[in-house]
Amino acid sequence: MNTSRPLANFAPSVWGNRFLLYIPDAREACQEQLVEELKEEMRRELKEASNIDYMRQLRMVDSIQRLGIAYHFEEEIDQSLQDVFEKFDDYFKDKDDMYTTALSFRLLRQHGYGVSCKILDKFKDVKGDFKVSNTDEEVMGMLEFYEATHLRIHGEDILDHGFVFSRNYLESVLPRLTNPVTAERVHHALTQYSNRRGLPRLEARHYISVYEQYASHHEGLLRLAKFDFNLLQYLQKRELAELYR
Repeated sequence: MNTSRPLANFAPSVWGNRFLLYIPDAREACQEQLVEELKEEMRRELKEASNIDYMRQLRMVDSIQRLGIAYHFEEEIDQSLQDVFEKFDDYFKDKDDMYTTALSFRLLRQHGYGVSCKILDKFKDVKGDFKVSNTDEEVMGMLEFYEATHLRIHGEDILDHGFVFSRNYLESVLPRLTNPVTAERVHHALTQYSNRRGLPRLEARHYISVYEQYASHHEGLLRLAKFDFNLLQYLQKRELAELYR
């Protein structure tokens, strides 16, 4: 008895045959060498910053994480944040700088350090709201504070209130921002946290395009992030070619 088996009529792949063959890029080996050289250079700079420049150390760790290259510097970041944690209370007790305080708080909490949110009380005014102005520096401080509030735990009223206050402030000030880089950072943060965190590699790609617009960007970190992103794309193309075989 002959049985007729139904045939599936699958649509052709939208990708065609583009992943069947992977041709190595001649620049790949050169970029691998440059990545190794830049990694060593950045390790030295992180070590130097930990000894002489607290703020530079914080900014480097933050940039490394946002640029998606933290996996190259896990030991150095752990050591840097241990140094920050040991100095945290003494360094910030007399500092009236929301950006640096919130940045330190966020980085330490992200890495499991039990820092108290009471350090942020000093940024409140007599009415219990947070002191703000519309300068670029103050906007970035409030943006950093907004990101820090996402690491709050139950019972931290200052961070609960801070989340609502900082989000409302950023939404109100966004249409009036004249610096396009600051405006993009604020818009992205508000969108990102509304829709949960983005995929790490996509977030890194977005931040690379923003970071290079800062006049104060670290050229070595930027080059490393770009080369590293390219090398990961080469790796993914090779893996796709193997899967298609």
